[in-house]
Amino acid sequence: MMGGLSIEHVIPEKLGGNIKTLTCEKCNKDFGSKLISKLVTNLSYKDIFSGKSNKPVDAQMEILGKEINIEYYPGETNKLNPQPKRSNPKNIAYHNKLFENNQVSDFKLTFKTGYKSEYEQMAVLLISYLLLFRYFGYSYAFNRWGFLTRNTIIQELYDSPLLKMSGGFNANLLGGNTAVLFCEEPREFASQATIQMKFKTENSEYSYTKFLPFLPNTKVNKEAYSNRTSFRFKGFEMTYSDGFLINPSFTVPDALIVKFSKP
Repeated sequence: MMGGLSIEHVIPEKLGGNIKTLTCEKCNKDFGSKLISKLVTNLSYKDIFSGKSNKPVDAQMEILGKEINIEYYPGETNKLNPQPKRSNPKNIAYHNKLFENNQVSDFKLTFKTGYKSEYEQMAVLLISYLLLFRYFGYSYAFNRWGFLTRNTIIQELYDSPLLKMSGGFNANLLGGNTAVLFCEEPREFASQATIQMKFKTENSEYSYTKFLPFLPNTKVNKEAYSNRTSFRFKGFEMTYSDGFLINPSFTVPDALIVKFSKP
């Protein structure tokens, strides 16, 4: 990383972060802020679609090929709030007529969230990198795993295996805090680390873990990971149900078909 250096929050203050580390000022502004912004957006939609926030989602409502813009409130209410100023007046009138005459059996909602789980995974990788750099400094940044991690982030390589290594959403952090834990057992994984982190939104808390190599002589063996069901970090045993690869732990829908119940 080139450019001036600055002290930055590993996890931004808006997500409850209080740990700081040295980082490249230019890189932090160029891609760090962008990734963190996407993470904040992702978490806000998690809050909304899990019923922890009462904020609406911008959507398009389509009935028989006619679209209007609406605000949609997920959850138990499933409230729909049409936006006439942002919609074709003819389509608004068409929708109203159909509803008044009880001619609507279902309709399609298309959401404008921009949610992608890859953004979240990349932001988690960035935070993991910064935490490992905080512990090991340039001995990590300039070894082959630090270089690969940094290159993955800077070049936004969303197909990188580093994004798919064991980890993901975790309901319970060991000790309840953001930290780095070092593998004790099995011994062949002693050069692995688990980074655990906590994010606080306005309405909820989200906890994540990320399992990464951090020493230059580390060898990643997919079969070895797949055959392991647990690891011990500083005396704590952590179980990985997904083995080496991770599936998104939470998804936000792109669209919904809503069945309309006539009175």
